[in-house]
Amino acid sequence: MLRVTPIYGSSLATTKNSKDGTDDPLEWISSPTPSCTLVEYAGMKLLLNAGWDETLPLDGNSNKIREGGIQGNKPEEATAIPDDLPDVDAVLITDSTLSSLGGLPLYFGASKNKKRGRSPRSLSALHSNNKQSNEFDGQKKKKRNPPFLATYPTVKMGQMTMYDHHASLSLDGTNPGYTLEDVDAVFSNRSFCTL
Repeated sequence: MLRVTPIYGSSLATTKNSKDGTDDPLEWISSPTPSCTLVEYAGMKLLLNAGWDETLPLDGNSNKIREGGIQGNKPEEATAIPDDLPDVDAVLITDSTLSSLGGLPLYFGASKNKKRGRSPRSLSALHSNNKQSNEFDGQKKKKRNPPFLATYPTVKMGQMTMYDHHASLSLDGTNPGYTLEDVDAVFSNRSFCTL
């Protein structure tokens, strides 16, 4: 049985098509609002996108949302993204925009090891090859990040998007919530499987 569960930013409600007034049930897929959706089928769990931008508060503090909120909603109506995502078999990224991949460094970055209990695939391989890393060897039960699936152009453009977003927020004096090390760990060759 197919089960689709919106985690945040996505909705399965139909909307009216502005051109002809008909229902548009798949509008949520192309929405500019950052979204994350869990798709379950035949025992497999796939996370469809892990979007984030500064319009979504990280800690429920609506003061962090810029004026206008999400798609014209009032800032106080926006909800914070969850602290963690469900365990999944893979993460499918559909495009290189922040609304599709902006949350990857927040959830799966290098500095999230202790906070989220996960190890990026690129770092776990590095540590497992390092014979001096007894600390990591003692933590064999530590969860690894799931593989990220995307096309090669999506991976490369997405990495540049994340670098640019980090620089933009940092120059404005805002803490982006992730480091460039997080971006590098997420977008390494060992993390992404290109389609």
